This record gives sequence, structure tokens and C-alpha cells, in this order.
Amino acid sequence: MEIIFSDNPRLAHTGSFLGGDLDTTTSHGKANFRLRKIFVNWMETHADEIKNIDKKMPVIMQMDLLTDEQLTNICFEADPLSSKRKN
Repeated sequence: MEIIFSDNPRLAHTGSFLGGDLDTTTSHGKANFRLRKIFVNWMETHADEIKNIDKKMPVIMQMDLLTDEQLTNICFEADPLSSKRKN
């Protein structure tokens, strides 16, 4: 949710699953790990929609290529309780 409601989604995600703890023995770490997997899976599936992506490089290293809209849409798609957004 911090990414969806942030004025700066790029900044918000750096403190969660990129800069955060991925220790799956903690609840917060499990959530960060799960969100990171969601982003990686989405980026791999939608690579053709990401401008300037290098398909030879791991997608997690190219998160800066995602637009603010892509960042928030990934979060909405991952939330089973959110209604589908109309762009």
C-alpha cells in the first residue's frame, strides 16, 4: 500500500523489498520477499512493456525502468481485495 498511495512510488519501493529485510523467518521479511517475487514475475512476463529493458540482465536490477503507473498497477494486481482499476 505504501507504493500505491505514495506521491513518489519509486522512492517508496526502495525501502520495502529492495532495501528491506527479506528474512522469511519474520512476517515483515515474508511480505517483502513475496512482493519482490511478484515484481520480478510481472517484469519477466511484461518485459516487452518496459522501455529499454535489457533481457540479458536480471530484471530486479532494472526496476528503475518501471514507470510510476507500472509500479502502482503491479501492486493493485497483486492485491486480491482491490477492484480492477480503469486506466
